[in-house]
Formats: sequence, C-alpha cells, structure tokens
Amino acid sequence: MIPGAHTPPRMAPVRRRGAIIRRVPPLLVAVWTLAVPLAELLPRSIGPYMSLMLLGFFIGIFGHLTRSRWLVAVGVMLVFVAAFLFPLALKVTTEDPPPVLNYPLS
Repeated sequence: MIPGAHTPPRMAPVRRRGAIIRRVPPLLVAVWTLAVPLAELLPRSIGPYMSLMLLGFFIGIFGHLTRSRWLVAVGVMLVFVAAFLFPLALKVTTEDPPPVLNYPLS
C-alpha cells in the first residue's frame, strides 16, 4: 500500500502576491476519491484478465478481417487494459502480494 493512499494528492505550492496557496484541481480530487474504492473491486485472480485479453485479441482479429479500424482499436485497447492497466492498479492498491501456488513437480 502506498503511504497516504487514501488522502488526495497535493500539488506544489503556488505563490501569489506573497501568499502560498495550495490548490488541488477538483477533477483530480474526484478521480482520486473514486479510484481507491473502485480498485478494491478488481479481481485478485488471473482469469478475468486473461479472458479480457483474449476477447481483445478476438475483436482485433475480427476488425482486421472486416477491415474496420475502430474494431482493431477497441481490441488493442482491451488487450492494453487487461495486460497493463488493471494489473498495475491491482499491484499499486494492495498491500500483500497474491499467493504463490506451489504445484508439485511430477
């Protein structure tokens, strides 16, 4: 867990007429307050991420077959989200790593 993860981020102080003003843009505060609770909803297993990635590959392949650029773009975005963004958000917001399964060597 990141120290202070439940507090909104702060920007560098801004000097105006000798006074120091600390302002955080309202959009950044809104995103931060929504991001932490929504990150708790992310699944802890690899299954949903793999299925989202496979769905992205299938949509991208279908987009190539139909020569539809927007379907290819949607497929690439799904693969990117499943392979990078969701696992990164999961790693940043959890304190303990997922358990390692020790399979017997046979």
